[in-house]
Amino acid sequence: MSEALRPPSTEDITAQPWQDVARQAEHPSYTHISTKFSQKAAELEQAGDSTGASVYRFLNHIVFIHLDPDNKDQPLRPAWMSPTGRSAAIEDFDEQARDTIEKLIQSTEVPLLRARFADMVWLLRKNYKMAELAATEYLAAFKQLDDSDNWAYEFACLKRGIALARMLGAKNKLFLDYVSFIESRLSSLETTCTDSLGTRLLDLLFEYRSGEPVVSARIAETIGDRLEPTGSSFLARDYYDIAAKFHRANGDMANVQRLGIKKGESLVRQAEACIGKEGQGYFTATHHLAIAIECFRQSGADDAKIQSLHKQLIEWQAKTSGEMKSFSHEVDTSNIVAAARDSVKGKALPQAIFAMAIGHPVINADELRKRVMGYMNDFPLTHLFSAAFMAGDGRVMAHKPSALTTDEETREKAIEAEMFHQAANIDWPLRAQAYINTCREQITEEHHPTLQELQFLVLHNPFIPEGHEPIFLRGILAGFRGEFDIVPHFLVPQIEESIRHILRSAGHVTSKLDAKLIQEQRLLGTLLGLPETIEILGKDHVFELRGILCEKFGYDLRNRLAHGFVSYSDCWGADVLNLWWLVIRLLSIPAARKAKEDAAAKEKKEGES
Repeated sequence: MSEALRPPSTEDITAQPWQDVARQAEHPSYTHISTKFSQKAAELEQAGDSTGASVYRFLNHIVFIHLDPDNKDQPLRPAWMSPTGRSAAIEDFDEQARDTIEKLIQSTEVPLLRARFADMVWLLRKNYKMAELAATEYLAAFKQLDDSDNWAYEFACLKRGIALARMLGAKNKLFLDYVSFIESRLSSLETTCTDSLGTRLLDLLFEYRSGEPVVSARIAETIGDRLEPTGSSFLARDYYDIAAKFHRANGDMANVQRLGIKKGESLVRQAEACIGKEGQGYFTATHHLAIAIECFRQSGADDAKIQSLHKQLIEWQAKTSGEMKSFSHEVDTSNIVAAARDSVKGKALPQAIFAMAIGHPVINADELRKRVMGYMNDFPLTHLFSAAFMAGDGRVMAHKPSALTTDEETREKAIEAEMFHQAANIDWPLRAQAYINTCREQITEEHHPTLQELQFLVLHNPFIPEGHEPIFLRGILAGFRGEFDIVPHFLVPQIEESIRHILRSAGHVTSKLDAKLIQEQRLLGTLLGLPETIEILGKDHVFELRGILCEKFGYDLRNRLAHGFVSYSDCWGADVLNLWWLVIRLLSIPAARKAKEDAAAKEKKEGES
């Protein structure tokens, strides 16, 4: 255990007014209390009171630990992690520190602190009374914030508390108290809700299969109907999705389809409202319209309506290229960083994510080729000899032939290898650190996205095969949280199936039949080499996918990940960060629009024949 986590004596803690310091926080949240403890420690240290400062540092380490109720394995985890270190984790506290924490439970009347102390003791010592106490105090802490209309600061308390209460038994009074509180709040929110609190509460009822599905669906739809005309259409659609989820669980597919059509109509209205708006325009409109069309298709809407909207989508897509803007700067990356931050700052979460997705272009393969050939002409000796690409352990992984050859095929291989090499060593690292990570940090700082809030990216998205949405969602969320050790394991395998999905949607065959009549699916490298894939995704997006995932002179991330060559620190590299951003970009653009166009054309042709 580090010296900073060594527990002060009980006498030293008692001598400090730490509860009063906690109550001085702007809001009774872990973040605000942590700030107060940190400031007090610095103040006492400066005054020469190292003993008093150690008390607040110790308490701050406890409070600064991040509550992550969605993480079943580590609900209390380090607040930050990097390849070189992390903040405090509960396992850093030795037995003496754990004894001190257990004593602190009875020393405070602040619900948030009692909940944290009890939860840590439960996780470290598996004392069920501590789990019960933590659940009780989490509910009290959330009610305190909810009463002051600051529920968003610590909704995680309610999620963690109900999870602990449910663990103690579905018929346990504590769990029933949670359900009763949620149902009571939803009853009042049905006519007053203007934010996402209702969605969060309804999700908890659904997760724990509590309450009446019909009542929950009615409340969700009622709130959505009230929010839709007020300009909160994103939020209204979240409520429609939840209502549909309850109806689906209840076997009422007629209402599921009705709500799908209602959601589609909302998307069409929002798409039309985007035209002519600063920062939105046809690009954002095509995203909403593509999702609307998918909603209508999945909900069995009138085919004539779908075809009409599809025609409108094609017309709008033709107008998007004139709206796309990119950053163009010299070497001074501070300008890129500032521009990246400003491009997403102050926007609503969906608009900020769309801005991040399109605010920087993918590599223009034609321009990169010209650049590479220019270098070859200006510095021919550097390309006179063939080159070998070696792994970290000295193994030769690939050969790049000499570019100074009369054999066109060999020369083309050399040019392409150098293109991937330059992208991987110049373009992608710069974009990752100066642009992508800057946008990511700004969005996270302002919004702290949750799974629920990111669903707009994946629901009814034509790039994602049905049933794969939660996997994409978890990979994207992990990126916003900085958990890049998780990101590639969720996203890399899914991209391959997504490519197959959009090809199948366009009527193309993605499998092959061998001499033994065994039908195997084509692998990612082969899929990305198909002209149909290039036609659907565009040459530049395919170049990025190949370079990041497949090419030896690029990052070869798919192969390295599949064979265990990616170390823990590697997960924070430019390859993973660029892949994460590229996935969000493909989901934002509707990347599979061409597949849908081809499928529609094929259906029309078959209908005429």
